[in-house]
Amino acid sequence: MALTNFENLSGDTTITVDTGAFLVVHYGKGSGGSSKGGSLEFFQVVNNETTVTVPGFPNAGDTFATGGISSIRAFCPGGPPPPVPDSGTTAMLLGSAVAGLGLVRRYLKR
Repeated sequence: MALTNFENLSGDTTITVDTGAFLVVHYGKGSGGSSKGGSLEFFQVVNNETTVTVPGFPNAGDTFATGGISSIRAFCPGGPPPPVPDSGTTAMLLGSAVAGLGLVRRYLKR
């Protein structure tokens, strides 16, 4: 998983991203310091985009962030995970369980 950081931002910011990336955007508490700590907003890159413009100010309903954009973290999951090799362990465990049930059944019939 690739991780990209964008720091010390201001205003609407256009960044280059990988397709399928997830963005975590931090908005600060503003110059007045009237709110506590700012807030985060999450975005997903869709439609094979390679550049996106992140808004410089948070959603209007966000009561925690009165300031502008502070930083962006871009997480890209990359391609699909490699397949997990199975060397027959599952079949062996299933066979052992069935054999064990057969032995228990035979023991209980006595």
